[in-house]
Amino acid sequence: MADNKEGFETELSQITEQFNSELKRLDPKAVSVAMYLRIYETCKAIALSQGRSNFETINQRFIDAVNSIIQNAGISNFEDVFTQAQEIAKPVSKDLDTLKSGYEQSIKTAYVESGNLLKHATGISPEEMEDGKIQLSKNRENQYLTSIGDYVFASSEEDSQDMYVARANTGGMYAFEKFCITGGDNIQNIDNQQRRVLLKKPAYVYSISPQKFNPVTNIETRNGNPVFVFGQEWISDEAVDINDKSQVPDIETVKDITSILEHTQLFCNTGKNRDISREIMKLQGNDRISAIRTAIMNGELRYINGEADRNVLNGLEGIQKQTTTKAQGQWNH
Repeated sequence: MADNKEGFETELSQITEQFNSELKRLDPKAVSVAMYLRIYETCKAIALSQGRSNFETINQRFIDAVNSIIQNAGISNFEDVFTQAQEIAKPVSKDLDTLKSGYEQSIKTAYVESGNLLKHATGISPEEMEDGKIQLSKNRENQYLTSIGDYVFASSEEDSQDMYVARANTGGMYAFEKFCITGGDNIQNIDNQQRRVLLKKPAYVYSISPQKFNPVTNIETRNGNPVFVFGQEWISDEAVDINDKSQVPDIETVKDITSILEHTQLFCNTGKNRDISREIMKLQGNDRISAIRTAIMNGELRYINGEADRNVLNGLEGIQKQTTTKAQGQWNH
């Protein structure tokens, strides 16, 4: 199995290398501008779907992004920047779409031929599934903000699957780097002896054939050159019939998520401050650690790694003991 996995990853790397070679033949500046145009359109669509009409922030980010890669840097008028961006991207747009489509199709073919399955993790049991199908999420953007639509989402990457299992029944999550902050608290109090991390309500992991899904890809600039990236996210615009074994060959009920702590810093928003996750996500380095530490002490976050004493983050050692002691002191009074 390990050899098969290694061979498959090598195949994916070769596919990426092949399409990156083709991508290098296009004007790198035009490719980058084309991708910023696509992201801009998605961000605008997200704002509209949420009932917001003020695009000043979105427009300014677009202006800054385009000014960073075009020669006439310093243009502040949005219409001028947008018009110039369209002119720059136009010569490569058709070839870029063809390459991107070919890259995604090659990835999909590799997965289908290998027999690898995708995973969809949710708090909805098979008995609760509406019409026996995994329904489309409405007006949802993909992870790269290159499209928005009604999709079923799935993943082919184990670590991200674990995060979706952890967030089941919590109403969302913030995930960045090795951090995952769930939108609520679905984790039982951790036994000091066992130190197992168990969900209050189980999650359900649906194994799904990639046949009706497409991989989500993006283009990033590295060392001045555009390159294709694939973050293991997949989308389908069709509901998935969980009773069709050709689509969903296996469904697993998951209660124990201890293994997620080996590669993830897991936190739960307790509901005391619903905005704390968003605030922490904006920070970096020591500022982030300091804010997390304060949030734990204030009871705004639960630090699951600390409670289970597994893969505890530097700077947060002993935080759980302090929090427990503080709580006990409050009860004693």
